[in-house]
Amino acid sequence: MRDYLRRLAGGNFIYENPKLHFSQELIELSVTEGSVSECSFEILATDAVKGIVWSSNERVRLENNMFSGTECKISYTVDAAGLSCGASLCGTFDVVSSCGEAQLSYEIKIVHKYAATSRGEAS
Repeated sequence: MRDYLRRLAGGNFIYENPKLHFSQELIELSVTEGSVSECSFEILATDAVKGIVWSSNERVRLENNMFSGTECKISYTVDAAGLSCGASLCGTFDVVSSCGEAQLSYEIKIVHKYAATSRGEAS
């Protein structure tokens, strides 16, 4: 106990920083050409955390780029207007928080628009 008190008195503190985790390791999506899609992911932390998120691609927009808590839902939209089938959007969500920095990569593929029929999908 004395060693513990001496260490504290000397300014030698041992503590753990909260860790950030994402609900997914990599975001992989398919979005219909010419559409705007709404999606989300979660930032999970072992302790309460505050932070900010931004996207490296201008076609992936965050609804609210600030978060706080232990389970934070981050909603974003993907704007595929003007993109044709076969194109892809690659980038990262960059997170800066009170417990460090992190990145979540995404790959969004643009797919052809299909019409649903009684016999399946028709292009």
